[in-house]
Amino acid sequence: MEIIRVTDGEQIGQIFDELIFVSFPPDERCTREEFVEAVVCGSLQAFAIADGDSWAAVVTMDEYGEPEIRQLSWVAVAESRRGEGLGSLLLEYVIDEIHRQGARFLVGEVEDPASPTVDPRHGDPAARAAFYRRHGAKALPLPYQQPPLGPELNPVPLMLMVFSREPVDEIPVPPLRRFLHASVGHHEPTWAMVEPWLAGETITTGEVSTETFRRGR
Repeated sequence: MEIIRVTDGEQIGQIFDELIFVSFPPDERCTREEFVEAVVCGSLQAFAIADGDSWAAVVTMDEYGEPEIRQLSWVAVAESRRGEGLGSLLLEYVIDEIHRQGARFLVGEVEDPASPTVDPRHGDPAARAAFYRRHGAKALPLPYQQPPLGPELNPVPLMLMVFSREPVDEIPVPPLRRFLHASVGHHEPTWAMVEPWLAGETITTGEVSTETFRRGR
């Protein structure tokens, strides 16, 4: 099954409409225009699997100027294609891709696994956490929220997690601090949550679990 990097604006708009818009609630997605612009200009990389004239799945990652870290921003699979392993295929691909690009760690966000399923199209939080654990994810045990993605949107309480082909029991703090300052430092409440936890040389990771999510909150 072919994974392609998509850069064409029309195709990216279609991916947003078919996958991102329906798979994420409003507070967890940017606008269509922002998504297309970010991919076309190269700040957001999109890797996808086509399904005829449509799209079966997509994974995207951001770069915030920290060479050791990339951000896993969205993973979405068409509802009719879930359970076929497409999400696993794409996630493993981008974990390899960050190393091909010279980075060490892929940092993502996930909700509390104990959260209820609000909309079946958005997936089950417990199943999502288990999916990430199967792919080697470890959680960063610090309080975190996704800053609002727009003026009318809300911050979202989430948990940071990290993937890599190298051991992730401990993560070096200096590149993590630079990455987080670049990605969320513009939002004072979020930076105030994470900054006190970024004082040492390393941070010990934990399981992607409700217990880790609640630590420090």
